[in-house]
Amino acid sequence: MTDSKRRSFSPFFFYLFIYFFFAFFCFLLFFLRPSKSILFTSSMLWNGDCQTIVEFYNKCVGVPFHLLPTILGLKLAVDPELGSSKLPDRLQVSEEILCWVKAEPERSILTIGKESDILEGLLVLLERCFNLPNVTDAKVYGATLSSPLTFLRIVYQIQPIISGGATCIFELLQRELPDNFQQKFGLSWNLLKASVGIKPEPIVEIQVATKIPLVSWFKGTPIPHVCIATDREQFESTQFQQQSSKIYNSLRYDDTAGIVTFHLREQDWDQLKSRGLMWFSSLELITVASLSSTKIPVIECHKIFLGDERVNNIGQVDPIQTFGLFSVQLFNIEEANNVNGNTLKVLKMEESQFFYSAELEILDPLRCKAANMKINFQPDMHATKVTIDFDEAQSERNKTDNSKNTCILCFSCSVDANLSKFQISRKQGKIFCHIPKKEEGTVGELVIRCPAPVPFHSLSEWDVGLDDTATILDSMYRTMDDQLLKCTRQSGPPFFDLRESISMIFNGFMRESKMSRSIYCIDERDVIEQPYQTPDDMANKKGFVVKVQKIYKWKNLPVAKVLFFDCQQFSEKFREVLTAEETMRAFLSQARFTRVERILASEQEKALFRKLLYTNAGRVLQSNDCELWKHSFLSPLFPRESMKGFFEIMQTVQQFRPEGTSSLPEHLLEQDMNPSALLANHQLDSPSLAELECAFCHSKPVEPLKKCLGCKKVFYCRKECQTNHWPDHKAYCRQHKT
Repeated sequence: MTDSKRRSFSPFFFYLFIYFFFAFFCFLLFFLRPSKSILFTSSMLWNGDCQTIVEFYNKCVGVPFHLLPTILGLKLAVDPELGSSKLPDRLQVSEEILCWVKAEPERSILTIGKESDILEGLLVLLERCFNLPNVTDAKVYGATLSSPLTFLRIVYQIQPIISGGATCIFELLQRELPDNFQQKFGLSWNLLKASVGIKPEPIVEIQVATKIPLVSWFKGTPIPHVCIATDREQFESTQFQQQSSKIYNSLRYDDTAGIVTFHLREQDWDQLKSRGLMWFSSLELITVASLSSTKIPVIECHKIFLGDERVNNIGQVDPIQTFGLFSVQLFNIEEANNVNGNTLKVLKMEESQFFYSAELEILDPLRCKAANMKINFQPDMHATKVTIDFDEAQSERNKTDNSKNTCILCFSCSVDANLSKFQISRKQGKIFCHIPKKEEGTVGELVIRCPAPVPFHSLSEWDVGLDDTATILDSMYRTMDDQLLKCTRQSGPPFFDLRESISMIFNGFMRESKMSRSIYCIDERDVIEQPYQTPDDMANKKGFVVKVQKIYKWKNLPVAKVLFFDCQQFSEKFREVLTAEETMRAFLSQARFTRVERILASEQEKALFRKLLYTNAGRVLQSNDCELWKHSFLSPLFPRESMKGFFEIMQTVQQFRPEGTSSLPEHLLEQDMNPSALLANHQLDSPSLAELECAFCHSKPVEPLKKCLGCKKVFYCRKECQTNHWPDHKAYCRQHKT
């Protein structure tokens, strides 16, 4: 129990991740600029049942990423597929800082039906907010941490952009509810429907003077229910808890004054006040003897009649003010979405997870011809608005106000102009629109219009030796699957292969001399073997070429500033006779006099690599000296999987490790895996005997190792190893010479 004057049982303050729900709607007013202002939420994967951030998100929220801008008004500015660029400070803790931005406020009216993806997303949120038993058989993270009032805020925010508003939403959802939902949660459901809709009903506030004692052994914050029944026999029954109607997690408790406050629809209160019975309960899941689990009550509260003098009807309240609905995001609905002059009329627009579809009625068949149709996507980079107009003779244009004849469609997500299709059906007198969503404008860092640039001008160069760099790169492989793949030297999932390619680029650059640089060609088998010398060669390439300019130190991690050339993007320019030579010269301007290193990549890995390069390019200032080459950067990427049981993983992997296969150094298992510790591994003046090994061949001979006479921090088993290692060790040795 807290010492605060007013006590809420809702445990938002104790669970970080589900703070999403509360932050979404209580702090949206602080999001001043769509796609620019950002909100950070912290989430910790503290339970082994959730190994990845995606799995954890699905259990807590469950709305598909591409529907978040419409359903919650937010975009996730993190790409889960690309892992994390932050090395965890400790192996046993996996914490994610997720970034969110506000979606665009300009919207068109959407039509939803029983098969709508939006309705399915709302149903997922309803299940979590009401803690319905059919969400999953396992423990659901976040399901018990929100309340029906959270869902009320969601519906109130989205209703202006849904045809039929909140009334339509509730009617469609009610058809999908479980059979016993009305019996268990009918009072709360009626409260939500009465608060918003075409005809809102009166809401009353009920206060009960009582104490809510907890069992002595319970140390947490319970999630309470107000259980209400009208049948005395039912009330005395042992099955009362399952049969009664619950007001779930929607009450306020002042533990100083001993006052419990909750709300009901006035019509329900009038029916219950003379014959209703109530009590407060909470069922928490505890484990018995680590073998089985059972639910036992943690609240010991007496039964109360609603007609008792301790129960007081305060009177009607305004749900907008009482439930904080005034703080939801507001949308600007385009008037042109209804009737557009005498040309077009929007009949309906629907949204699915990956595209929008619309039907437009043609009001002027003589003017609306395919040859005259003009379609414009705005803005150019991340279009969220489409205008449809028809050209006409100058004399006719002067007679009418052309702006009134323009049809405008507004979206919550960025859409792809190249893949969109518009078809005129003369027979039906309609225009059918199919407009796919653009992924990089919906999920990932590119949803931020003004991302903070990487300050390369103020970063120092990476001055760490090859061995230390390799140690940091090895730390990218932290899971069981990663280690098994490394042991057997096999290819793996796209994210594993992406990290392998990044590691090859870093290691290759560190081994190069300043006089002989390489370009790294990433492409599929049978394509990558062909040369990169003529326009005909380049026209068949499907991947891209990366050139490392310099490696910097940023937050104790290596960051490579690179130029990359997207071969697939410019394949048509290589095929066109007029542009082939010019495009080839632009490519050779950076690729000439370099050694070609080929990195084999699957189609899935290339898609991830391309997404990574373009995402990072948004944080690097671009120059006009090489328009076909884009500036970007590469850095180590780390899995988002939970690291629970890391030591068991390493012990298992050690059994399958072939002789001579590199792995994470054993001494890393005994310390926190943070960048500072990694950098210090080979820089100790007096390393322990367990760490002594040859810096070149990594052997641990019986005879004493010879210390480098320059830096006195690196050891060799024989003179040949020191000679072979000198090109890589020279810079480090001179910097740390004693």
